[in-house]
Amino acid sequence: MAGSGGTPPATQRLETVNPDEVKLIVRWMGGSTQDYQITKQTVTVGRAPGNDIVVNHPAVSGRHMSLDLIPGAYTITDLNSTNGTLVNGQRIPSGAPQHINMGDAIRIGDLTGNWISLGLQAEGAEAIRQLSLGQLDLSQLTSIVIGRDPESFLPLNHPTVSFRHAMITKQNGSLTIRDLGSTNGTFVNGQRISQGPLKSGDVVQIGPFKLTYDAQQQSLAQSMGLGHRIDAMRLGREVGKKKMILQEVNMTVNPGEFVALVGGSGAGKSTLMKAMNGYEPANHGKILLDGEPLYDKLDLYRTQMGYVPQDDIIHRALPVKLALRYAAKLRLPDARPSEIEARIQDALKAVDMVEHQDKRVSQLSGGQRKRVSIAVELLARPTLFFLDEPTSGLDPGLEKKMMYDLNRLANEGRTVVLVTHATANIEQCDHVAFLSWGRLAYYGPPNEALQFYNVRDFSDIYLKLSQEIDPAHGTQPPPELAPYYQKNFPKGGKVYAGILWADHFRQSPAFKKYVVDRQSQISPGGKGAAGAAGGLKRSRDSFIRQTFILARRQFDLIRLDLRTLLILLLMMPLIGALFGMVSNPWSFVGEVTYNNPEKDTFAEIEAHFKEQLKGKKPGTKEAEAEYIPLQDAQMLVVMLSLALTQGGTFAAAYEMVKERAIFRRERAVNLKVFAYVLSKVVVLGAFAAIQIASVLVVLNLFKINLDIPGTVFPDSPQLELFITFYLGVVASIMFGLMISALVPSSDVVLYAILVQLFVQIILGGSLFPVDSPLISKMTVSYWTTVASGSTIDLPKLNGLGMVCQNIEIENPMTGEKTQEVNCSPSKTELAPGGSDTNKDGDYKHTPEKVLGSWIGSLIHFFVYFVLTLILIMRQKTD
Repeated sequence: MAGSGGTPPATQRLETVNPDEVKLIVRWMGGSTQDYQITKQTVTVGRAPGNDIVVNHPAVSGRHMSLDLIPGAYTITDLNSTNGTLVNGQRIPSGAPQHINMGDAIRIGDLTGNWISLGLQAEGAEAIRQLSLGQLDLSQLTSIVIGRDPESFLPLNHPTVSFRHAMITKQNGSLTIRDLGSTNGTFVNGQRISQGPLKSGDVVQIGPFKLTYDAQQQSLAQSMGLGHRIDAMRLGREVGKKKMILQEVNMTVNPGEFVALVGGSGAGKSTLMKAMNGYEPANHGKILLDGEPLYDKLDLYRTQMGYVPQDDIIHRALPVKLALRYAAKLRLPDARPSEIEARIQDALKAVDMVEHQDKRVSQLSGGQRKRVSIAVELLARPTLFFLDEPTSGLDPGLEKKMMYDLNRLANEGRTVVLVTHATANIEQCDHVAFLSWGRLAYYGPPNEALQFYNVRDFSDIYLKLSQEIDPAHGTQPPPELAPYYQKNFPKGGKVYAGILWADHFRQSPAFKKYVVDRQSQISPGGKGAAGAAGGLKRSRDSFIRQTFILARRQFDLIRLDLRTLLILLLMMPLIGALFGMVSNPWSFVGEVTYNNPEKDTFAEIEAHFKEQLKGKKPGTKEAEAEYIPLQDAQMLVVMLSLALTQGGTFAAAYEMVKERAIFRRERAVNLKVFAYVLSKVVVLGAFAAIQIASVLVVLNLFKINLDIPGTVFPDSPQLELFITFYLGVVASIMFGLMISALVPSSDVVLYAILVQLFVQIILGGSLFPVDSPLISKMTVSYWTTVASGSTIDLPKLNGLGMVCQNIEIENPMTGEKTQEVNCSPSKTELAPGGSDTNKDGDYKHTPEKVLGSWIGSLIHFFVYFVLTLILIMRQKTD
């Protein structure tokens, strides 16, 4: 492959290797290896002394298997063994010869997780796990289609390959390759192309497949890598004010290896892993993937990576199979339903979860949930796998099984990198990297780590790395570290032993064998990390399609979560019922003080008061009466608007933060942020429509008179109120989603809701005076209150108010005293916006006022929508 990063070791082709130069490498748990030279064409392997190669391991049968080394056709045959034989993670049938390649992982293990692995390797060469798929003759062809479609001229059966992926055409003896709108792209020499010429030696990469063009032979050589080689070279990450959290890390992971990154809290494990997979690039040194600078070509390798973060990446409310189906639909956009079902079953089988596929994720144990998270990543059959603390919280038995299964996944043709702090089953790994204070303190086989630190248990390594060395206070460096302490701290001082162990490792034979010798096979060159990490292109997928899938998933999440479903269906109707219970039937139309609704004109009310107060003793309470129809109506409008909008905010405030780990992982693959946010709004908005309608129904059931003249819809005032409340609630839902995108964790949501509630109450202008009208307009409840109050016509009700008193009048001429009932209008300052000159405030019973308020709610919605997009786009991906 062309590239500036370097050249990995060459692949050994079977037909070029003399059987006499082949050796069988046997690796035991913990990393110990034993080499056996192959001296004959057919050899048997077993525990019994009569075999050509005797492997004394309890999982190996007396006569376990045979190897036939015919040039160009190496085969392995299981001889009806007890525990069976696995090749690249798949059990082979007994008695049937199976073709194998150099570097294929042969594994023999028992049910308790004990195993050995075997592999063929040419003398003096390093086995690179790559599957050769033969040559494709192009000399007689004018065009070919490449894709997952079995009818394609070159079918490539892999989930990351589109059904019709690319086309190669010949014109005037020259070849041109064109991408057919594939999901994950077509790459030539590591660069994503839409269309371009092919030259001799060019490497076309489609998913995990590499097609090397030979112009002289007019052919394409097909191959598929089984895992990837990772080279970290002087890797470092600097944050803040020149604080190095990763320093000068050098290590190489070969294809198909299972490597653990181990260390205490803050050692740099996750930092190193995220630098290795490109999610948080290092800014010093470089990372090479198969000899290519990873950060420059992250778009090429992104779809071949699987990543399981520490948090679960599945929704707990969904059944396992349904959760995987939605993940598959998002990650495999053009997969047919039958293909999706096949991938789901394959992934479940790989993690031994087939029998649990109909259970809800919430019913699974912690270990089972982690297996389902791994299954999600296996849907796309990644060849490079990263896992962050997958064994955290598991009991010893489950931890051992998890490590065994991860080793098996590596044998199937994946490079697996694991972050863990647990060391009980670290022997399942091929290599282990111990980190301390961002430095590499050891890298190599697990068993050799015990020898390097001169301890009997892996947990003792933690103690040695965390030890404080300070001669002034009596803690002397151990003999092997004394030279490094004296060199780096000639004047003395306190230092953690882990820093000195890192220096000691760089001078050790293990560093030369497992780091220097491995990396010496790569030619120098390539860009450093500091200048890398270009923009990552997302997979191509329909925005509408993603929105539909995400909306369906959101609906299922609500449907299957009884508590959430009840809250969304009953919360607002309950609010309506509470208001109906405490409100007078005539609250919205003004006859709030009378049992006789006929008395609704100012003159009739005045006449009623005069008759009622006649003869009452002036100056007493009995001699006074008032009619303020506005009071109950305004209070009901304000509180109903506030309650409904707050209900919308509360319903949405947890939606994004509770699934942040899932969102980050899906976004790193191909999730469109706009589709994600819109799907939330669509589903929650649909539930909001049902709730607003039910509130109006409940108010009618409580005999609240809503027979009021509308403005925008004069004959349908309830439709006008529905639109007002709905726009307010939807804007509040969007505000809640913005809060959910803003808060760091679910624990903070409740406090954020309380803060914004008091902001709405105090600054909304309806309950407390606010000097600046602009401040009130920055709250959603303001626009909902003004629109509903204008529809109900609060100014009209305000104009109907009056105060009547029975007063005593003295005749100045005669001194005679008489009683008279005096009535005068009583008009209050409506809030928000009321003043001495404008008693009606911001309310006006006109279509323009109501429509303007609707526009105000919509502006809030779009502002919060954009802010939410910005907030979640700024979040880190996993």
